[in-house]
Amino acid sequence: MFKQLSAATQVSCSRSSEPRLLERNPARSVLKAASSPVAITHALFTVLGAAMCWGDNQFGQVGNGAISTSVPVPTRVSGLMPATNGAGQPPTFVAGQRHTCAIVLPGMTPMCWGDRGAGQLGDGQIGGLSLTPVPVVADPAHAPFPAFTLAAGDSHTCAIDTGLHVQCWGDDRVGQLGDGRSGAGASSANPTFPVAAPSILDAPAIGLAGGKVRLP
Repeated sequence: MFKQLSAATQVSCSRSSEPRLLERNPARSVLKAASSPVAITHALFTVLGAAMCWGDNQFGQVGNGAISTSVPVPTRVSGLMPATNGAGQPPTFVAGQRHTCAIVLPGMTPMCWGDRGAGQLGDGQIGGLSLTPVPVVADPAHAPFPAFTLAAGDSHTCAIDTGLHVQCWGDDRVGQLGDGRSGAGASSANPTFPVAAPSILDAPAIGLAGGKVRLP
């Protein structure tokens, strides 16, 4: 593991056994910090409305409009405003291996940026990079896709939509989207829009967790 986070009023990271406070800590008031077992880019929202990322940026996953080997200090993500989840809770911010996503205002809209190689940004495209946030859309007509929460895997992303259904997009090579298409293989078969996991449509979802190739 490259780094670890502690989300409180301050954030500490380290690749050693001892946490160290971030340089240029953007606020004494962190709402939510995010990382994952597959990510070496990290992110946080502050109560001052700042969305910040740092770490690996070889695929634009810091969201500052540029590519670089790394971004060693927290840097503002271009054009993001935070949102609560409708119950006054802190916003969702998740990091995959080469992409990052957040739920932002208006409309509880998921926004993603970074690598699009498997369609994991959910904007209807596959391939290339997005160096700044793009909205996740529900269909080819680019209908809005509001969501309550997100989870990111290696090259896929999942959300709980406002109907409390789980929907996922991106890499589906080993069935990690839960849509019944295990072994789809070629990246061209990967959904670039959210698709529902049919076996759990009748059960309201209350939480998500992301892993390297699947969501448990």
